[in-house]
Amino acid sequence: MFHNLLQAVSGRPPPESSCRFIEEVRLVEQIRAPHPGVEKLILGCWLAIAGKCALVVWLIDKYHMGFSPLWVNAPTVGCGLICTALYFLHD
Repeated sequence: MFHNLLQAVSGRPPPESSCRFIEEVRLVEQIRAPHPGVEKLILGCWLAIAGKCALVVWLIDKYHMGFSPLWVNAPTVGCGLICTALYFLHD
């Protein structure tokens, strides 16, 4: 837009390449192949989340802390669900 303003102020005609129009539009549908490396990483992350959640529940119970383990585990599981859903629902 700023480039067009400079051309209008200077009085020079626009270059030939900027006057081109779209000649053809084709819809290309690609099926995204699953990436096994990423899916193994996601599985590993879910296993780490499960281990962390079990450790948090055990530690809070052992040391009689005055809050629920859900305060720690719910955000972790929620973020994991969001990331996993974004990967698998991405087109």
